[in-house]
Order: sequence, then structure tokens, then C-alpha cells
Amino acid sequence: MRRSSLEGDVIKHNVLKEAEPKAVLTAHLYTSDQQQRDGSRGALRAAPEDGEVVVAEEEEEDEEDEVLSDELEEEDGVLVLHEHNFARALREHRLLLVEFYAPWCGHCRRLAPEFARAAALLRNGSEAARLGKVDAVAQTALSTEFHIEAFPTLKLFRDGNRTHPVAYSGRMDAEGMALWVQRRAGPSATLLVASPWPRARGRHGCRMAAWGPSTASI
Repeated sequence: MRRSSLEGDVIKHNVLKEAEPKAVLTAHLYTSDQQQRDGSRGALRAAPEDGEVVVAEEEEEDEEDEVLSDELEEEDGVLVLHEHNFARALREHRLLLVEFYAPWCGHCRRLAPEFARAAALLRNGSEAARLGKVDAVAQTALSTEFHIEAFPTLKLFRDGNRTHPVAYSGRMDAEGMALWVQRRAGPSATLLVASPWPRARGRHGCRMAAWGPSTASI
């Protein structure tokens, strides 16, 4: 009887033990000679140390969407331009004076406050012109397209035409830049000479005048 009771207790204990729920901890462990494939992008990532638990991070998609946007943002009244919003800036602004700069360029740093002040002067004067800037080091496609070889380089884009920008030839202070742009906001044809002398009259008494593209610079 005693042996039978003991065997029954053992069987009962085994049954209860098998019925207990088992906690399962799932963790991806990688050895030093393994690599983890990032399933969201299909790129190989470096393997972690032995026994390290890998946690996936997804944080780059929103940043890429922001970079690809064609929204026009400003810094100190100057449009911040890149390859994705450059065409939009040309469409929305009839005159656009663009500075191509390098972040490490000392001349560009000294020009920055004057360039921002020129932008404010143009906006206060209700001119149909804006100023923009391009980081030519980061935006290599734009630098190549417009043949940027020195910093800073300023070019004027008119009526959305990006194939024939006008090289800036004025002073490098705020008033000089604003006046240079203002003088190009009018018609492309400029009256050069209107002679008051009688001998300049034509056969029908009309005064002679010469018209042509403006060559004046500030």
C-alpha cells in the first residue's frame, strides 16, 4: 500500500508540472561572425557583439520625406534653396538673385548679413524680387549645372529661365545688391539716348532715339 501511494504522488506531481504555463523569452542573438539584414531597406548592417540583443530602429523615413519636399523655407528673409525646391522658387519669383556659397568660406560668412539686409530692403520696397542661397558644397547637382567654381558666386534668374542666369556685377553691400536687382526689375529694353538737338530730327520732324539692352552696373 505504501509503495502504491508513493507512485501515485509521483504521477500526480508530473501531471501538474506539465500543466504549468511556460514563459518564452524571444530574443535575436547574433554572434560576431554574423550580419543582420535590415528588412525595411534590404541593407546589410554590422553584426553586434556576442550575446547582444538587437533592437531595430526606424527613424530615417520622415527625414528623407522632409528633404525631398519642395517647400520654400527662409533664413533671415533669404530663401534656402536645394535641388528639390529650386524649380519652384523660379516659378514663384520673377527675379531671383541666388548666392552659391560654401559653409567654410570666410567671404561667404562676411557676406551673409549684408545679403540678408538686401533681402529685407527688397521686400520692404515691394519689389517682385527675392534673394536665395544654395549650399554649393552639399548641392553638387546645382553647382555643376550652373558651373560654380568660386565662392561666393551670385547669379540672377529672371522669369523662370534657369539656362541663362545673369552673373552679378554690383557691389557686395546690402544697398548695392538691392539697387542692382531693382534696376533689372523693369523692361529689358532701356532708353539710351534721346537727343534734344534739332539736327538729330528725322525728315518728318521726329527726334531720334536709340534703344538697346541696359549695360549699366552699380
